[in-house]
Amino acid sequence: MVDDIRQYAIFLLVLTGIVVPLGTWLARTFTGVSHTGVERVTYKILGIDSEEKMPWKRHGLVLVLANAAMVLGYFALRIQDLLRSTRWGEAPKPPTLPSIPHLRS
Repeated sequence: MVDDIRQYAIFLLVLTGIVVPLGTWLARTFTGVSHTGVERVTYKILGIDSEEKMPWKRHGLVLVLANAAMVLGYFALRIQDLLRSTRWGEAPKPPTLPSIPHLRS
């Protein structure tokens, strides 16, 4: 019980500590027109023009394609139990079992 209270208190302290920096970053992100160095490098690598305005049809297409990619990824994870074994020779695990060994009971 004491450990639960201590963990909750630490969580609240960390959460309280990141409120101002995170709020500042979000405000700058959603209202600012300038981009950070990391954003500019990412845009350059991906070939994105940050000044281009996206029409609603293209925005909708990108939204549908991104969701389709997430659905395909989800199904790829769900069919793992149908595979015979992994490349390391382990039997497939059910989707409800965590893949991190120390989280298994």
